[in-house]
Amino acid sequence: MLCVYLKVVDDVRNVVYAIANATGEIIEQDILHPDWIDFPYLLQFLRETMERDPLIDVIGISVPGNVYQGVIERCDISSLLGINMQADVTEALGVKVIVENDMNFVAYGYYCENNQINHSLVAIDFPLSDPVGAGIVIGGKIYNGYSRFAGELSYALAESGVDRAQQPASLLEKSVFLNLVAKSILMVTCVLNPNCIVLTCECIAEQDLKEVLTYCEQFVGPYHIPNVVLRHDFYQLCINGIARATLNSVQYQFQLNV
Repeated sequence: MLCVYLKVVDDVRNVVYAIANATGEIIEQDILHPDWIDFPYLLQFLRETMERDPLIDVIGISVPGNVYQGVIERCDISSLLGINMQADVTEALGVKVIVENDMNFVAYGYYCENNQINHSLVAIDFPLSDPVGAGIVIGGKIYNGYSRFAGELSYALAESGVDRAQQPASLLEKSVFLNLVAKSILMVTCVLNPNCIVLTCECIAEQDLKEVLTYCEQFVGPYHIPNVVLRHDFYQLCINGIARATLNSVQYQFQLNV
């Protein structure tokens, strides 16, 4: 199987890919930095990789945006907007394709790594160049919500006074950034009350997190705050999530919870 994660950070285009065997073990992994990412480039990359490894029969693709029935509706990579990634890749290459938001794969990667079947979790990322994003896993399934808008935390934060365009800039000022983290934790705690929140941001230190959680406890008390975990390996969690979801799609007819 082939796992692909697409991302643009500070105008650097990243194509992170991994090839996994039938048990989900990653046997090859690398990152490319093309001059441009669009559908023709992606299709060419996928085709060439499949020619190099003819055993690839299913592809998982992660994008930084909303995906509805395989169509990319919102995306930080504007050249992919409106592309029916799932149907078009399947038609061109004749393989099964899974396309999902990157944060959902991150959350699923952490879920599979910890194997806590009955637990719910939310992964939240604070990117340097994009608004805040979140992914949700409940009962072992990615939770997309009724219109697949679940996890779009940046819009709720914008309504509370932190404009989406200003959210990345908040990382440059510690007090403003930690306030953004606290707001995010409180929103998720009050709405979903998950077992675990995973923060994937290199800008948060353990001591900072302690201060944030102490602040949050003033509003909801210490008993309602989930277990909050810091992870600095966003890419690996995402790739692992793609691999597990793709493997499940073959072995167990993996379905996203809609």
